[in-house]
Amino acid sequence: MAAETGAHLVIGYAVETENGYRNEAIILTPEGQFQGPFGKVHPVSWSGETSVTHGPCSAYDTSVGRLGMIICYDLDFTDTARKVARHGAQLIAVPSFDWPAIAGKTL
Repeated sequence: MAAETGAHLVIGYAVETENGYRNEAIILTPEGQFQGPFGKVHPVSWSGETSVTHGPCSAYDTSVGRLGMIICYDLDFTDTARKVARHGAQLIAVPSFDWPAIAGKTL
């Protein structure tokens, strides 16, 4: 899809490790290259969520400008977006998976 549309896709995912989850996002370029990953900095710890990787708060060159990433709850804290912006991000993608109670929906 990235190649067909010429778009950079930001993909969020989680990987279970023996130390907790790696809650991360990665950029897939139209050329099929991966950039990142970015590890969620602010897990929803009061709900039991973990993120054993944090950052880096990088920015990557794309055809529409420098693209950075943060994940979901990171958006509720200004430090994460500011760090990504300090690394040159002009756009910040924020993949999110809000559970139904937060999103106001039922499954």
